[in-house]
Amino acid sequence: MNPSDLGLPAKFKHWRPGQLDGIMDASLADTRFIWLDQPTGSGKSATYMAVSNLVAAAQESRLPFRMAVLTSTKGLMLQLTRDFPGLFEVKGQNNYRCIEVDDHGVTVDIAECHNGYDCPTKEDCLYHSAVRRAGREKSIVTNYPFWMHQHDHDNKLGSFDVLICDEVHNVPEELSSHVAIHISAAEIRLLNNMKENPRPLTERGAEWQKWAEEILPRVKTRVSVTEGKVNKQYRDLATKLDKMRRLDPEWVYSEFNNGSFTWEPIWPRGYAERHLFCGAKKVIFASATARPKTFALIGVAQDDLTRVSSPHSFPVMNRPLVHIPTSSISQKSSPSDHSKWHARIDEIAGAWANSKGIIHTVSYDRAMQIRNKSKFAHRMLIHTTETAKATIDHFRHAERPLILLSPSVTTGYDMPDIFDWQIIAKIPFPDSRSAIMQRRSQEDPSYPMYLAMMDIVQAYGRGPRSLTGKCITYIIDDHIRWMKSRYYSFAPQWVWDAFRTQSTVRPLPSWAPA
Repeated sequence: MNPSDLGLPAKFKHWRPGQLDGIMDASLADTRFIWLDQPTGSGKSATYMAVSNLVAAAQESRLPFRMAVLTSTKGLMLQLTRDFPGLFEVKGQNNYRCIEVDDHGVTVDIAECHNGYDCPTKEDCLYHSAVRRAGREKSIVTNYPFWMHQHDHDNKLGSFDVLICDEVHNVPEELSSHVAIHISAAEIRLLNNMKENPRPLTERGAEWQKWAEEILPRVKTRVSVTEGKVNKQYRDLATKLDKMRRLDPEWVYSEFNNGSFTWEPIWPRGYAERHLFCGAKKVIFASATARPKTFALIGVAQDDLTRVSSPHSFPVMNRPLVHIPTSSISQKSSPSDHSKWHARIDEIAGAWANSKGIIHTVSYDRAMQIRNKSKFAHRMLIHTTETAKATIDHFRHAERPLILLSPSVTTGYDMPDIFDWQIIAKIPFPDSRSAIMQRRSQEDPSYPMYLAMMDIVQAYGRGPRSLTGKCITYIIDDHIRWMKSRYYSFAPQWVWDAFRTQSTVRPLPSWAPA
């Protein structure tokens, strides 16, 4: 049986090792939820599209079969529409320009139609046209925030037989962020300008419910008398205050240095059906990083979840994961620890003098620190949030052996087999200072380690992206020793299959360029 026999586009000419067996097993699962536990490079998008096609062929309903794919990044949405031309892409209002005005910088989310303007071009509006079409299409792709927003409101997308949650390791945070109530510093200033009642100085939910009930009518009045961006700010604020009136008193309050604050559920598991699954008959999860804990966080029972695992098809020798004992890096690290750490980074960069590499730095401050201390600073690129795309494009296309220092390329950027080595310079422990992280860690002490291990796996997965690709990953933060010992199950087995410890950078892999 060839990929075309299961409805895949012509570009998919062959199955990867174990891929067809996984597809058949998943399509025959009698549970509502299916977990495609597949390593990087295993062709997960082709797998879940083929499974969906088989489920469609087996359905007995006379109604048209419909399928939706959800992702976390625009890059993956674009990649999916390129690989699967039958997928229709739909996104939020800020991705479509308003055709009623000449200013191409005006997007639909801030257009005058939100102020009561009877737009004569509404039927041709790029956003509304896309949403109407998405409601008719059999197969769509969109992002998690847009999907959940639609189902919380008038839901013009309709119902679906199969829902595919790609990058499911991100779902707990996507879901939690969606149901959370975040009042920004700008919205606080709006309230101050209105001379409204000051917000409560307590973390008791009942007081906040009462406060929201009192000021909501006056905020709605402002919606009716303002225009443009200011109007949108008041509309967004009114929506949040309306949610706050029904605040769950068990949620956690967090306040930030800029004056903004958030109410957020301790765990999002009670909200998945209403906001995410939305009655879909089959839900397919795909991720190279997800673990059983991921599904517990979103309330998926193990007895209603079929796990379909695939072997890693890339040879271990092409994707070694090497710990070189160096230093344990944290805020408590000594100057001597940091000196050893910087020396190790330069030792690795020097050993790979003729090859591109990536250093995962966790933060921009550490990226700057590494470059400032390195004798290879002339090879090093650093980016901000605003310059990320341009810098990564430069790195991708450059012929020189550049080194990309970044805290944020573990996901979302496609760099297929263009670098030979990478360093996980520091274990990416989450910031423990927020109230929500402290509460979650109190209830589940392993939770921060789960998040850190997911980021390690994501960084490691930036390596080989094909059967012929090769990349060595170094870990030089010695915290990995006890993490591996205590939290082994938080990483897939294919990661540990490639793991080893060696005391020095050399010898390099046999495939390393001369």
